[in-house]
Amino acid sequence: MRGAVVAAALVMLAPGAALAQDSAPMQLLTRFTGGARCLDIADEPGRNRLVMADCADVRGQAWRLVHVNGTPWKRLQNALSGPDLCLDVINDGRNNRVHMAPCANYSGQMWSMRAPLADPGALWLTNAFTEDDRCLDIINDGANDKLTITPCDTYSGQKWLMRPIP
Repeated sequence: MRGAVVAAALVMLAPGAALAQDSAPMQLLTRFTGGARCLDIADEPGRNRLVMADCADVRGQAWRLVHVNGTPWKRLQNALSGPDLCLDVINDGRNNRVHMAPCANYSGQMWSMRAPLADPGALWLTNAFTEDDRCLDIINDGANDKLTITPCDTYSGQKWLMRPIP
């Protein structure tokens, strides 16, 4: 069943595929954290800090892909932070941190999903600002709850899975 769900997500996210304005809500998880930890918005003022948290039926883990008209890019929005905030790469010279920021025409908010080599069912999340060779990743520090942008490789923390929310 899990393979079928991921395969359906891959079909939906094929490059150049047209998406409805809002995709169905989904949880985002990685091969590194398995099915136990999902990309979440910390429920605190500002609702802009991202963490990996135990997967649960909470709004902070309900993500939508929103097609950027006329482009192959998608924005990632979250039910807890609302439609006015998008997943964004912080433009600070290091360009390796992400947060939720007001949605606008910024390249750090334009995301692409593509399959890594030799791992069917997983997706690399890259964006226009850091380009195709840098991926959204989980920092392997024991807590394994922080995100970063690193060069794309075979790391399991860069291999994202999308699980539909019923």
